[in-house]
Amino acid sequence: MRDGWYMKRGRRVEQRMVFPNDHPVYAGQPKGLRQVVMERFGGEAVKGKRQEDLVRMLEGCEDFQAQTTLLEEQALQRGDRVIFGVKFHPELAPIEAAYRSIAKSLRISNTTGSSAGFKERVEAANDTADLTLTRIRKYFRSSREYLRHYVEGKSMAEIESLRKERRKHRGASPSVPQGPDDRPKSSYKRDRLK
Repeated sequence: MRDGWYMKRGRRVEQRMVFPNDHPVYAGQPKGLRQVVMERFGGEAVKGKRQEDLVRMLEGCEDFQAQTTLLEEQALQRGDRVIFGVKFHPELAPIEAAYRSIAKSLRISNTTGSSAGFKERVEAANDTADLTLTRIRKYFRSSREYLRHYVEGKSMAEIESLRKERRKHRGASPSVPQGPDDRPKSSYKRDRLK
């Protein structure tokens, strides 16, 4: 975090985002959100506030509004410009699509109803038949297409309408195994009505 500033009684006050080295408890450690807000607005402003409220208070401060991200600063040094980051654009991250395939496989195959062995089931879902090298290449191609459309200046609504026109059926979803040993074991007899 970079140091900030705020106005107090008509004077500009520099605010460090790291505790001083002579601090009795947190020497040299970064300050938390609550501490930063308390230094700016006082202890009464912090009482009973949740994190969202504290963030909202700092969003109104000039120094936080004017601060650029490290990514933007490095891009400007190279002569580039950042339009937006990928944080809120999962369509630009192919790994997100791969995670969707893994999550889908886990939802379908996780029929145990118990947390025992969950870690092993998650690891097994990573080796799903649905996630092939061809599928991963499709995810990367899709991300490149989204990026190309963004570079051309298209909005998300325009991109989605273009993709709907060319969408094809992608095949059936993976099915739940139904072999004789894969069926859940019941605790009652099937012929109980006879």
